[in-house]
Amino acid sequence: MADLPSFHDANLLGIEIKSDDQIWVLLRTVDQRSMYLCLEEVERFAGSNFLEGNIVLDVEVQPAESINEQRICDLFDFDLSFDRDKVSVDRLVSRLRSSDLKLILIDPTYGFGAACICKHVSTRDA
Repeated sequence: MADLPSFHDANLLGIEIKSDDQIWVLLRTVDQRSMYLCLEEVERFAGSNFLEGNIVLDVEVQPAESINEQRICDLFDFDLSFDRDKVSVDRLVSRLRSSDLKLILIDPTYGFGAACICKHVSTRDA
């Protein structure tokens, strides 16, 4: 599991799509340090509610045991009544549980929140 610094009460300043499978989220921590949350080999990304003054409650890597089909459907808008969605969800859940992929959540206090399924997550100074 990735060891991430605390982003509690950080401001979310922007999102950069670096390539088809790489997304960097720019955050400013409460001690005014600007950092990128680097999401690499991204398979799914869903975000909503980007507003002026976005404040992060927490950024966390979800433990494998907390991941199930319904959670993935809720986060990424899959519909299990469609066969292709069922196959996609089953594959994602299996890979998440085997630690091949990670589920990263950006939980908002206010504004933008996101979920990402990717292989690697890290941070770097902006």
